[in-house]
Amino acid sequence: MARKNMRVLVTLKYVPDADEIRIDGENTGTMVREGIPGIINPLDLYAVEAALEVRGKYGGEIVALSMGLP
Repeated sequence: MARKNMRVLVTLKYVPDADEIRIDGENTGTMVREGIPGIINPLDLYAVEAALEVRGKYGGEIVALSMGLP
């Protein structure tokens, strides 16, 4: 039975690419974000895949929600 008005909410986080992370060891010991490309958290991609499966089976709409740095 298709549920055309169903919405599946998927939360995603934009994170620095782990292969490119650098640490400011001299001053603060914090991660340097400047110049580091961002990617969708790899584990969040499983949520997107699950939402696509639900939409394929029951219909409806997928809504993605993300927050983070500009």
